[in-house]
Amino acid sequence: MKTPYNVQRRAFSVRRRTLTTTLLLIVSSALLILLAACGSQGASINTTALNTSSVALAATVATKAMPPTQTSCPANGQGRPAVTAPLVHGNQQSVVYGHTTSSKSTLKSYNASTGQTAILTSVSGNSQVALVSAQVSTDGQYVMFITGRKLQMIRMDGQGLQTLYCYPAVTGIPGNLTDLLWSPNQRLAVFEEPPATGGPAGPVVRLLNLGNGSVQTLAHSGEHVAIQLDAWLGNTQVYYTIYSGAMIALYNNVYALNVTGPTDKNSTEVAPIEGNLWDMNLTPDGRTLILSQCAAVLTGGNGSGPQYQMMPPSLISAQSANGGILRFIYGSHVHMVVQTRISNQGLLFVIEDTTYMVGPQDGLWKINFDGTGLTRLLSGHTVLADAHTTWANVSRDGTFYVAINKPVQGANTSTKVYVGPFKGGTPKNFITTNDAIAIAGWAIR
Repeated sequence: MKTPYNVQRRAFSVRRRTLTTTLLLIVSSALLILLAACGSQGASINTTALNTSSVALAATVATKAMPPTQTSCPANGQGRPAVTAPLVHGNQQSVVYGHTTSSKSTLKSYNASTGQTAILTSVSGNSQVALVSAQVSTDGQYVMFITGRKLQMIRMDGQGLQTLYCYPAVTGIPGNLTDLLWSPNQRLAVFEEPPATGGPAGPVVRLLNLGNGSVQTLAHSGEHVAIQLDAWLGNTQVYYTIYSGAMIALYNNVYALNVTGPTDKNSTEVAPIEGNLWDMNLTPDGRTLILSQCAAVLTGGNGSGPQYQMMPPSLISAQSANGGILRFIYGSHVHMVVQTRISNQGLLFVIEDTTYMVGPQDGLWKINFDGTGLTRLLSGHTVLADAHTTWANVSRDGTFYVAINKPVQGANTSTKVYVGPFKGGTPKNFITTNDAIAIAGWAIR
């Protein structure tokens, strides 16, 4: 599928400040030496540079009150620059999540050390304005999310709620934004919005520059075909797949969209997939693409098209982010892998062999990137965060994981949310509810 793309590069202006005292020069030099020493140690997966700089920032800058922000919508088709101010981190790992009832969505954080829960913000209304697609920033200071047709952001202490973009209200066309992805350097966000003319055309992929508020169109989907945005590779490419609700053949190839490339050369096929691609991840060093697949069996169909059921066998593999030979990580002829997520400590994946009961191997598992260390962390029908960042499901220090146990279909049970030790052990159930819960990611408070 070829789509026209037209993206112009924007860049934040960078202000340079001159150090004015000998003491600051000495401290800065010592800090640079320390960072260089840490960077010289080998690691299979590298964390982003922004994580390191945020630690240095927290050590030298005090928390500042947020400047005034706006929650009203910008003019139609326009964005709004993000407003930020420093927030000093503590040393306690906290997980951010959305809690949605029939009448309200609330963004909360749970401190894994103290057991305390804090409310960041909430929005009233039905499912059409529910708070969705929440993601924690790379530096752990902000959360970006969608509420209906609004793209919003808030600081981790609950200050500075702001609206960055709104889909124009069009009569007769549902206006919800979807599929939000925030770039590692926090300067760009991609998302999808409905086409201006409505169906049968698919969603439009848009790019927001948080520095100047400019909004660009990256792609238009074809009729009855949608683009599934999955993960950023660095700060210039977005990996995606395409799918269709009424498809006869499954479209599962992996593509890379270069948000800075020329219009006729900014989309490239990375990996052709035979069968059903259930999930994909990119390592934070940008070198490796992790794919998980399972079989798809035709179980029937109606006017909307054929219906498929996911079945074993399953395969988790690794290959170069630019395509290439697959390297085996995990495979099973009897179990079905339905979700895979990445962390700095290894892979998390979910086995769910049946819908109506919990199988003996169902639950959350972890495995090293070389295929060793297979360990079950949690039993039951498990759901991980939608986000593909390393801090979405595992705490920043690698100590904890968070996962949702969903009710078995048809059973009169509640949703439970657990925080557990990543090394293995008994998890703690900190939420039991009949409401909807969605994990956004981990921060440090």
